[in-house]
Amino acid sequence: MKTFAFALVALCLAVAVSGDVCHFDCYNVDPTAGQAAKMALLQACGVTDYKFGTASANNLAAIYMATPSPGCQLAVCSRFPTEDAVQTYRNGCEHPKPQYSVLSGKGTNHDAPCSACPTS
Repeated sequence: MKTFAFALVALCLAVAVSGDVCHFDCYNVDPTAGQAAKMALLQACGVTDYKFGTASANNLAAIYMATPSPGCQLAVCSRFPTEDAVQTYRNGCEHPKPQYSVLSGKGTNHDAPCSACPTS
């Protein structure tokens, strides 16, 4: 029983350590146009777990999980299995697509371990 308990604790720690990565973006764009562009990019790139927040809904900080950058009107959290998956999404899928022109150069981002994107 002691061995089983130790194995269970080790498994739980391994799962906690290898948790998913949330990629947070805060964009200084029209929130309607920005959300449409970002949603199209996320869907085209196969990302299914994401949340949006807007300045008008007063939930930027809740979704961005940090103080929003000056001028930020649209916050986005998207969840990935690893940091490598975040980079593959950004560089291999998101940035080359035409919809990215709506968002390019208009935001700040950061990554953090997570189990789910926050809800506001």
